[in-house]
Amino acid sequence: MTIRMLRGAGGERSPFISFVGITTYQSASASNINFRLNIEAKLGSDNDHVDIVNRIASHTEGHNILELGDVHYTEWRDFDDNPFTSAVGVVSFINDYGYTFDDGHNVLQPTLASGSYLNYTLNSGASYTIKFEFDGSGRYYWDPTGLPPGMDISRYDTRILEGTPTTPGLYYLDFDITNAFGTFPQTATITVV
Repeated sequence: MTIRMLRGAGGERSPFISFVGITTYQSASASNINFRLNIEAKLGSDNDHVDIVNRIASHTEGHNILELGDVHYTEWRDFDDNPFTSAVGVVSFINDYGYTFDDGHNVLQPTLASGSYLNYTLNSGASYTIKFEFDGSGRYYWDPTGLPPGMDISRYDTRILEGTPTTPGLYYLDFDITNAFGTFPQTATITVV
C-alpha cells in the first residue's frame, strides 16, 4: 500500500490535502479523504508509523476518530511522489502544510475575472453598467452607503453596478464575496468626473 498526498485544485494555494490509499486501524478505514484545516498527523504505534486524526470529527467515547492509522513512513509520498526518510518527516510535512492556511491569506480566494476591475473613472451624467466579477466566488454582499448618487446594485445580478452617476467625487465601495472557503472583503474605487 502507498499513501500519496495530493493538493486540491488550487495547487500551492489549495487548502486541501487528499490522502489517496487504503488502510485499516482497529475498526477505522479510509480512502481518498480530503480535509481542509482540520487534520493532524501524529506518530503511530512507534516512531516509524503515522496516524492521521480529523481534529473536528465527532468523538466516540472520548477518542478522536482515526482517519488513517498506523501507516509506516515508507508508505507515504509527498505531492511530488517523493518518499520520506522518517515518520517525523511525514508528520512535520502534513502539520506544517496544514498550518500555513491558518493565517487566512493562503486559502483559495476568488480572483477578478478577465475584463473586471476594482478601479473605474466615470463621467457624470453618462449611463454605465459595470460588472465586478470574480472567478471562484459565490455570493456578493454590498455596503450601499458608498455608492455614487445615481448608481445602484442591479436587482437581477449582484455583480453589477448600474446607473448614471450625478455627483463628481471619489467613492469607495465595500463589499464581501463568499465561497466555500469563507468571506473575502473587497473594496472598489470609483472616481466620478
